[in-house]
Amino acid sequence: MDVGRKEMEIEDKVVIDKLDQMNLYMDDHETREANVIHSEDCNTNKSYDTIVIDSERLYLSDMPVEILIHIASFLESRDIISSLYQTCRLFCDLFSNYSYWKTRISQRWKKQYPIFEAPSCGTWSVTLHKDFEHIGVLSIEYSNQSKTWIPTQAKMTEDFNWRKACMEREEVYKLWSDHKNNYHHFKVQDGFFAAVDVVHLFKEGRFLATGSRDRHLNILDLNKHEACMKPHGNHLTAFQDTKTHKGWVWSMASHGDTLATGSWDTFIRLWDTADGNVAMLSEFKLKTAILGLYFEQNFIAAGGFDKRLHMFDPRAPEAFTRKHYHSQPLLCVTGDEDFVITGGEDKTIAIFDRAAGKKYKQIQIPGMVMSMSYGRGHLWVGDGAGKLHVLNSQNKLFDETNMQTFDVGHKGRLTGLVHTDGGVFTGCSDSSVKVLEPSTDPSVIASLSAHSGEVTRISYNSGVLASASADISVGVWLPRKHVS
Repeated sequence: MDVGRKEMEIEDKVVIDKLDQMNLYMDDHETREANVIHSEDCNTNKSYDTIVIDSERLYLSDMPVEILIHIASFLESRDIISSLYQTCRLFCDLFSNYSYWKTRISQRWKKQYPIFEAPSCGTWSVTLHKDFEHIGVLSIEYSNQSKTWIPTQAKMTEDFNWRKACMEREEVYKLWSDHKNNYHHFKVQDGFFAAVDVVHLFKEGRFLATGSRDRHLNILDLNKHEACMKPHGNHLTAFQDTKTHKGWVWSMASHGDTLATGSWDTFIRLWDTADGNVAMLSEFKLKTAILGLYFEQNFIAAGGFDKRLHMFDPRAPEAFTRKHYHSQPLLCVTGDEDFVITGGEDKTIAIFDRAAGKKYKQIQIPGMVMSMSYGRGHLWVGDGAGKLHVLNSQNKLFDETNMQTFDVGHKGRLTGLVHTDGGVFTGCSDSSVKVLEPSTDPSVIASLSAHSGEVTRISYNSGVLASASADISVGVWLPRKHVS
């Protein structure tokens, strides 16, 4: 065989038509010349077509789409999206379709994902191609016509972002399955002398706010951390307040540059953190300890020890709205532009409809509602027995009849819970932190042992994880690429 030339042998004559179809995308290149040599195998009486292409004029885009998809399976999703996707119209069309990303996920992780899937808005399907089944190459089908290319006008979209989800799942699994090499873990034990009850990461994981039973509020700048330094918090401290709150600092939330803190002293306080300079903006007094906070621009929802949900606009705090849906104290609050969701010691979840101004639904679960994470069509709930529950919140369903319950190995109260498209992060009073797959019957990606006392809260933001503990410490996991 001439070293200056390459040969591709493909058993079916259909490949000739496929190459002709692919020429639709070769507007930016001159026409390729290909010779087809017909031959027969004397032993099998089987005929073959050998396509010979001048190697000096061979482009990656000349290959059949099935082969391109197989090659892409060896690349990371982020590389495909940031590089390959942008090189030409063929790759743009190929990797714009959600079915590619959906199938890529299902081939690697077999369990149902997402747990409650949004209805499909197209008829794409991606299966093993009959001619390349032995190497796992995919075939793409749309509207009952088998195609090896995807015309631009046929690209499909749906509410769930499969491309983003695939990238997040691959990155979370890759980083946390080898967290000792991919993360720099350290403990902060300075700046407080009592149990730390809350941590909150904000501004894309750069700042970490902590609240403790010594009434201290600390804000750490994680960008100042260097792996070679002794792990203590003094060099990280961007702000410390030891006098403002007169009770345990118990709850936190943020929006943009504004941090909200809630305390057993019955006050909610707003802090401006712009430019790294922290100053208190305003404070609001309730008649109860603040155990949970949800905060967005011009709206605050607080869960109280008095069993009530308190809502107000900080611009007009005198116009309070109070709702009494629970028979025990509220332990956690979450929400969005449509709903405010509260969980309580009475083993119930109450869903308040903001537009209607009344209760939308009340749901009973087996244990105390210790933590919640809401978004992406799912409401995840952690209970007092360490169990995870998931409700379908798509189309405002919150269908309790189809609630999924999982035991992931926790042996205490599930005090912290955050979910993303890439993973589920849990903290428990059994002193453990776990990273789970965001699927049915979630497998454990990583079990983290950072504390000698119970984990009281966790926070996750932009790849950074933090945990608060009764052992008077805060655990931090920073991606090594963020560490100097």
